[in-house]
Amino acid sequence: MLTMSKFNVLTKSLKIACLLATILGFNLVMAKDSVTKIGDGLEIILPATAMGISVGREDMVGFWQLSKAELATILSTEALKAGVHSPRPNGKDNKGFPSGHTAITFTASQYLYERYGYEYGVPAYLVSSFVGYSRVHSQEHHWVDVIAGAGLGVISGAYFTEPVFGAKVAFIPMPGQVMVSMNKKW
Repeated sequence: MLTMSKFNVLTKSLKIACLLATILGFNLVMAKDSVTKIGDGLEIILPATAMGISVGREDMVGFWQLSKAELATILSTEALKAGVHSPRPNGKDNKGFPSGHTAITFTASQYLYERYGYEYGVPAYLVSSFVGYSRVHSQEHHWVDVIAGAGLGVISGAYFTEPVFGAKVAFIPMPGQVMVSMNKKW
């Protein structure tokens, strides 16, 4: 059920996301086709929405956690691009590895999952996956660039984010078994 409090959070979140998307959405004009345009837009909209959710929930601790995670992601991505010199499929330059768009959106997705739970995280992961697809579709990246960007984003989001509900659960696949780890501050 949508309560007035949840409605206010959603309204604030959408206003902030729309404002940031409008300010930063110049990439949309430059894109070739609709898949590319949508992927470029979601690179901005998903992190802006995550920040808007934090602000709407009056969760400034979470807002700063996401800010630090995104900054670390951007710096790491740019350092890797400068060091690896991987050519893009379209031949535009040698900054193909890793995918920055994918890293940025997966950071926001992991933040939402870690901070607020699967109800926020799963839809965000679907959006991030589409962004990854759009980068391959637009011939800006190879799949390995997208997978590396996703991994970088997940690691950064997980490292900087503390769950709002107190406990952090991780599933660690191992040969022939799955280990479950729970971490809680007392």
